[in-house]
Amino acid sequence: MSYCYDKYSVNCLDRGGRLYTWAAAIDSVGLANDSKNPRTCGYGKPCWLAVVKGVCPAGWHLPSKAEWDTLFTNVGGINTAGTELKSSLTEFLSWNGRNRGDSYGFSAVPAGIRLFNGNFRELGTSAYFWSSSELDEYSAYHMRLDNGESANLSNYNKSSAFSVRCIKD
Repeated sequence: MSYCYDKYSVNCLDRGGRLYTWAAAIDSVGLANDSKNPRTCGYGKPCWLAVVKGVCPAGWHLPSKAEWDTLFTNVGGINTAGTELKSSLTEFLSWNGRNRGDSYGFSAVPAGIRLFNGNFRELGTSAYFWSSSELDEYSAYHMRLDNGESANLSNYNKSSAFSVRCIKD
């Protein structure tokens, strides 16, 4: 499933973009209907995928946990990634008012999260992005940016809804 932060918003982009459960981000329906190699994945169903196209366009895929780690290394480490990856657009000054370089063009916006219980949180203060990597049948890895200068890579409940960021194959 996927959600807009504000159900009354005309366009998901008004509130930072669409938020996806992990099953939706990896396109679990498409994986289940694959005629050559059907897979059942999602909440309560691990599948340990290698490269995952998911909701990404052709020629792109969801980053794995290892690919997020590589990004952090390439932007100076987790202690500076939060500054380097945030959008420098002035409407996102709520990200602690810090001058963000956005030197790499990642331009993350603080779209927040939809928790597994249906509550939305952290619009304007945090950004969460799914990874294609699972911890177990109920949790998958994600990258998080908040008001600080650092970024982190952790795991969270697959039923929660986060943003996605696709990378070129």
